[in-house]
Amino acid sequence: MKQDPPSAAPSTPLDGRPSRVRYGVIALLGLAAGSAYLTWHAIAVANTTIQDELGIDDRRLGWVLGSFALGYFLCQMLGNRLGNHAALALISSLWSLLTVWTSAVTAYVPLAASRVVFGMAQAGLVPI
Repeated sequence: MKQDPPSAAPSTPLDGRPSRVRYGVIALLGLAAGSAYLTWHAIAVANTTIQDELGIDDRRLGWVLGSFALGYFLCQMLGNRLGNHAALALISSLWSLLTVWTSAVTAYVPLAASRVVFGMAQAGLVPI
């Protein structure tokens, strides 16, 4: 007898129910969304410390806080263009690098630039 070629379709459990892996993926995506929310808003809590350490006035701090939204706006559809897997890998990598970069800035321009790129990286995670 001749055997059928293997199917290219993804495998599913024999009973047709979704696997438990999806619940872990959903939990990790929820944690990523929570992290994104905290990254977006946590800088506002530290605003007076940042102003004192970097010598930034209220107007410039407003630009720093608003620069995140600019990056978010510019790259809102990042996930749709790259695909979900590639976008999540890129976002995770950028978050890690930007967290280190933001903690090391010593001036206004690098801080604002890090916030723009943070917005760009997070735009694909939770579209409006």
